[in-house]
Amino acid sequence: MYQISNEKFGLFVTELRKEKNLTQKDLAEKLYVSDKTVSKWERGLSMPNVVLLIPIADILEVTVTELLRGEKIDTQKNIDKKEIEELVVGSLDMAVRDSIHQHRKNWILAYLLCFFISITEIIMLVVSGSSLAEMKGDILLVT
Repeated sequence: MYQISNEKFGLFVTELRKEKNLTQKDLAEKLYVSDKTVSKWERGLSMPNVVLLIPIADILEVTVTELLRGEKIDTQKNIDKKEIEELVVGSLDMAVRDSIHQHRKNWILAYLLCFFISITEIIMLVVSGSSLAEMKGDILLVT
C-alpha cells in the first residue's frame, strides 16, 4: 500500500508555492487558514484536511494525485488505479485519525476540568471547617 509522506507532501507544496511566487501567508489567505497552518504542512508536521486538497491543488495548479504523491506525474505515464485508490483511502484515513485525536484531546480536557472542580470543591469544604454532617448537603457530585 502506498503511504503518504508528510515530509514529501510538505516539500512539494513549498516548491510549488515558491514557483507561483506565493508566500505562506498568500497561500493561507486563499485557503482561509493561518500561515502557521501552511508552515506546519510544509515542515511535514501535519497534513491538510481532506476538504482542502482540491483547493490546494487548484491554487498550485497540480492534480490531487500529484499533491498526495508529493511529485509531478508524467502526463504520458498511466497511473495505476489501485495507487490512486490507495492515495484517496490514505488521505481519508489520515483525516479520520486527526478527527479522533482531536476528540480524544477534548475529552481528556473535559475530564481534567471535572477533576479540578471536584478537588477545588473538596478543598473549599475542608477549609471552611464544616463537619461531615454539614457537608452532606453542600457537596456537589460531578460525574
